[in-house]
Amino acid sequence: SGSGLATLSGGLIVGGINAYGNLALLSNAGSVFFGTGLDLVITRDAANTLALRNGTAAQQLNIYETYTDASNYSRGFVGFFGGTTFAVGADATGTGTGRSVRIQANGTGTSIFLRSSGTDRWQLDGNGHFIASTDNTYDIGASGANRPRDFFLGRNLTVGGDMLTAGNAQVGGSGKIG
Repeated sequence: SGSGLATLSGGLIVGGINAYGNLALLSNAGSVFFGTGLDLVITRDAANTLALRNGTAAQQLNIYETYTDASNYSRGFVGFFGGTTFAVGADATGTGTGRSVRIQANGTGTSIFLRSSGTDRWQLDGNGHFIASTDNTYDIGASGANRPRDFFLGRNLTVGGDMLTAGNAQVGGSGKIG
């Protein structure tokens, strides 16, 4: 038609498509397969929801900053690391340059949340404060193992309960406790 829109409503297998303009796949359950083994599948999960899936096989999406060949690139990725852990990251190999990863929320009043088991645990709020999502509930580190090494504070330490130390305690400034 004169709209410049090519439509497909049945099955089509081709070695390559050159589309100049728009291409529409008209099916609520339609999928696009890639690879000779049809191992990469892009499909529609629901209205406005794109999915990268293939049965029980873990999937990964790579977004390249630079790519020379499979041994020389810089890229970001989202997907399953080792098939069991979802990861967002950046990697590089060969002549590629390693890059930092930024997680950001822009706009007034925005926050970044750390969530596990369906519950928000920690929040980096719009003012830069790292706070527990529920008061007096979550710990940092564990007794005797997996402890953070040091805290460097520019100002005050406020403790709402007992303060225990297994080492020496030093008081600077006025030298007062209490």
